[in-house]
Amino acid sequence: MFDAQFPDKSFWSSPRWDRTGESPVLDPVQTTADDMGTDPAQARILTTRTVQVPGFLGIDPARDLTKWWECPDLQPTSSTEMSYALGLMVTVDLVSRKWMDDRHIPSAQQKKLWGERKNCPNPSPAPRYRARPLNGIWATAPYLHNGSVASLEWLLRPAAERPKKFCVGARDFDPEHVGLDVKSDETSCRNGQTLFSATDRDGKEIHGNSVSGHSFEGAAPYPKGIVGRALDKNEREALIEYLKTL
Repeated sequence: MFDAQFPDKSFWSSPRWDRTGESPVLDPVQTTADDMGTDPAQARILTTRTVQVPGFLGIDPARDLTKWWECPDLQPTSSTEMSYALGLMVTVDLVSRKWMDDRHIPSAQQKKLWGERKNCPNPSPAPRYRARPLNGIWATAPYLHNGSVASLEWLLRPAAERPKKFCVGARDFDPEHVGLDVKSDETSCRNGQTLFSATDRDGKEIHGNSVSGHSFEGAAPYPKGIVGRALDKNEREALIEYLKTL
């Protein structure tokens, strides 16, 4: 009813929908980890981490992805050691194909199941984060890709103000700040909980655990790591109330 009455405001009217093929697929916003200023460790895993693959599987990413999807400019790699991204792509592809072949699914139906989007590596060499839809964001604390921010309240503040230690694993929910209930200067946790810490005992930042980036502070033009101006208390509260409805 809403879509028919307000087609320009419809969820499906967004230009972020990739309409390659019959069914639209969400093409999420992608931003380099460097621009966001958040800890790049997770983003780099797909490109810098290598995995060992049993030789009897006969996996050859350059051969297989070129054959199946015509992926351009793939460099030859070892059949037993490859990047995590290539290993994951080829393995999922192989398992999917075997599942369909074992069930004697006709090739025309297989093609429809695959869709029109190709299973090829991201052409951009820079590590990127994809912004997922915000549906249910109120229930997905802790935030950022490395889970370093305890609540939406802290996420909407300058990065320097965020707690660098908090307990995870509790069922308690902070409905005001929306996320994990953070106690001041937490150093120990109850049974069944784990202490998240962005720094080690010497106060040095732990690789992968940084609370930096995606910060709200200052005024435009923003340097890397700052995504919006500073918000006052009323603005944060209003934005959080809206995010609760998604």
